[in-house]
Amino acid sequence: MKKLIISILLWLLVAGWIAFIFSMSAQPAELSDKVSKGALEKIYEVSHEDTDSTYEQKSEDFIEINHSTIRRAAHFVMFMVLAILVSVASLYSFNKPVIRFSVPVIVSVIYPFVDELFQLTVPGRAFEWNDVGLDILGGILGCAFVYLIYFASGKLNNK
Repeated sequence: MKKLIISILLWLLVAGWIAFIFSMSAQPAELSDKVSKGALEKIYEVSHEDTDSTYEQKSEDFIEINHSTIRRAAHFVMFMVLAILVSVASLYSFNKPVIRFSVPVIVSVIYPFVDELFQLTVPGRAFEWNDVGLDILGGILGCAFVYLIYFASGKLNNK
């Protein structure tokens, strides 16, 4: 019974993270842009103590230079976290190795397409192949991270 409860909780975490990704993808382009620029403003505030008259211009330059990078990093990280969560839930929930390892990889490859297709319905958003690539790369690396820890811990040898 304890294993079932933990398994359910792990899959609820997966569902919650998918809901988070969905909520980010559901933002119209203007709002999404504002969120990522707001994050960069906070990063600039924390990392720079400029108080001179050029602070505002330097902040705007920093945001302009790094905006694309933070958006790409967000794609990569969101899907890496999803893959880690699905990998852990699969390893815990399933006994057959083929299922344990295929479910996270399948989710990591298919969900980015679903996410980008959904964005076609959101004002100002579009299907971006670069985003699909970053999402899949983040997902595959997230899976690899979990599998490396799993294999290094000797779990397969004990089963």
